[in-house]
Amino acid sequence: MKKIGVVLASALLLGGCVTGSDAITPVKQTDVFGQEKDSVSVTTAAAFQGKKEVVIGSFKVGFIQYNRASETSGGGAFSSNAAAKTTVKSNLVGVPESTMQEITDAAYKDFVSELEANGYIVLDRSVLTNLDAYKKATSAASPSKLDDITLAPKSDVVYFAPSGQELFFMVGEKSSGFGALSSGIGFANPGIAFQAAADADKITIVNANFLVNFVNTEGYGGSHRSTSSVSLDPGLSIVPGSTVTIIGGYDGTFSKNIGSISLGQPVYSVEEFGSIEETTSTAESAAGIFSMVVGGLADISSTNSGTFAVTADPNAYQTVTSGLLKDANTQLVTAMAANR
Repeated sequence: MKKIGVVLASALLLGGCVTGSDAITPVKQTDVFGQEKDSVSVTTAAAFQGKKEVVIGSFKVGFIQYNRASETSGGGAFSSNAAAKTTVKSNLVGVPESTMQEITDAAYKDFVSELEANGYIVLDRSVLTNLDAYKKATSAASPSKLDDITLAPKSDVVYFAPSGQELFFMVGEKSSGFGALSSGIGFANPGIAFQAAADADKITIVNANFLVNFVNTEGYGGSHRSTSSVSLDPGLSIVPGSTVTIIGGYDGTFSKNIGSISLGQPVYSVEEFGSIEETTSTAESAAGIFSMVVGGLADISSTNSGTFAVTADPNAYQTVTSGLLKDANTQLVTAMAANR
């Protein structure tokens, strides 16, 4: 299967689709000052200090199924150009849910092994699951399909818990809902329930949340440019912000009971796992061309959009993704141990 890159462009008079062979990699993450972020970032390092016995409360892996990226040029406050907007939509096909479950189960097993290899004692989950506080926590069906994930706001994601375990969403992991609360208020919210369990029973709970992407994009645009474009290429990665959290009690303004270690940069591979083809409908294509032509002649906004399918070889997808999750586990757990 040949891996190709696709470029969709919008301009005031013309646009089109071209292909190229150079692989696109995930965007490097930078801070507010433009400095490249570290591979992992630590919040409240003190929460990890002295912790050796842990119980895993929540482990989940999300798999992005649909992605949308867009760029706009012109139309700025000080620009004489009309706006030209390019939108590219991509869908992952060919990976059955059974494969995603197998990937999740393998990643969980590896996570436990990494903890033990780094000197942690991983307690049986019954230490937590038998507690009343745990039983009050609201769980979701596994798998669950969502379109409001904070780490991927323009994506559809299907999440899996390890086989036989509950699927939990913590505060802030979903972008919708009052105060970004994910599943319930008070002790019905798993984040609060886990804090109560850790405080009352003096246990340390570890949660892990990973998100897998299947396509990389890069864009061109800006208020002083007359064209915009979006390039995309199949490519597997673990999304920055995938996180391991430790809970030793209740959170609070001066509390050091909760800490987290997150990927600051994507963990990715350029290894081929599938092919890409355009699936833009005739109506969608015609609407984009008409808008660009009319927009160019009338000096008004123009748009162009396209839809593409990334068809994966499920075996290749599983092999590459499992390797990336293993790498992510190693980075995050190693950082946990370094702060212990």
